[in-house]
Amino acid sequence: DHRDLHSFPTRRSSDLQLGHAKPLTGEKELDAKNLIQRFYEIDLDGVCMFQSKCVTVFGTKYVCGDNNYLFLGLDEHGLPEFGKVINIWYVLQMTNPFFVTKVIQSEEFCNRLGAYKLCNSDMAQGNQVTLHSDLYQHQVFHANNINGRYYIAMKENILAAAT
Repeated sequence: DHRDLHSFPTRRSSDLQLGHAKPLTGEKELDAKNLIQRFYEIDLDGVCMFQSKCVTVFGTKYVCGDNNYLFLGLDEHGLPEFGKVINIWYVLQMTNPFFVTKVIQSEEFCNRLGAYKLCNSDMAQGNQVTLHSDLYQHQVFHANNINGRYYIAMKENILAAAT
């Protein structure tokens, strides 16, 4: 059976702990594989895929939810792009989870708050798939609502650090 959990090498349990996971099957599995292959040239034929609401990698817990963001990198203007975690997929034959995120742009850095103001765009940015190893930073960020605008605090203004 290709779903035998003990037949594939996995990371040490201290490196990766998958929360309650359920196998992806049928149309959901096909949709997941198609989305992954839009971002990665990976052969996913015959692999066993799982979906989980949380995963802990090297001590950092990643959870799907409205207020859990990953720092995906910089956009063409040098501003941070964040991803709201929607799904976590794991391919049994790989050592890295995939994060499915809704991409959120930032507008500017607010020195007074020490945070990036997120765009209020209703324009669909689409979903992005990122391997854990490809994350710009391995930290989970949370947005704060201040007067109807959302901000993500960072330890430093990465724009200033880059110049």
